[in-house]
Amino acid sequence: MGLGRRHRIELATDRSPSVLAAVQLAEVMALPVPELFRGENESAQTVILNLQYKGQPRTALALAPSTQRRNSFDLVFDLGTQMAFLRPERILRFVFGTPAAIELGLRAALALGGGPTGPYGANPEMNQLLTYLRRSVAPPTVTAIAAAGRALTEARGENVDVTKWLGATHLSAARAALVLTGDLAAAARVIMSEPMPLTPISVQRRLLDLVAFSVSDDYFTCRRHLGLQVA
Repeated sequence: MGLGRRHRIELATDRSPSVLAAVQLAEVMALPVPELFRGENESAQTVILNLQYKGQPRTALALAPSTQRRNSFDLVFDLGTQMAFLRPERILRFVFGTPAAIELGLRAALALGGGPTGPYGANPEMNQLLTYLRRSVAPPTVTAIAAAGRALTEARGENVDVTKWLGATHLSAARAALVLTGDLAAAARVIMSEPMPLTPISVQRRLLDLVAFSVSDDYFTCRRHLGLQVA
């Protein structure tokens, strides 16, 4: 990423709009405040980093110059969309990186409740990951994952569409950001200005999804819960 110590942002002293917005969004979204880095590549976009610090995983955001220049609702939508992926149920999107790796991790988690099944049963890489999980994850957590895996298999069978799940995570992240901003124009400006979208879903479909969501009961319920509704 070309980032060094000089790019790391001191959260306690930096009062720039993008940093203040990230801190406030973390509080609203019930997230630990991620480490922030100030990117300098004009062609890049804000991305989540999966870091290692003293042997422990740590998440961070590398703020693109375009994000640093944003203000008002454009800034909130930009950061809110990214930070939605820091939620525990979404972070796997970036921990594993690729759809194939996510599929492998999912199959290994499902196999914790029993032996590997289906086309992945003889996959040596998956069996290696399964052995690692059983050795390194605490038994109560393994039991919980196995129970969730059995419930998912009972509900969906072997046909779990990871690609469709990935698409849904991007749509729901944009919805979360829209709830926080309430500004469709800001959403459109941010989405249409992305240099390299992180999702295969087209810009048109993403915008149409937000338009439909903006007039739904769920949208108004979320805004009301956060105290953001107009009296």
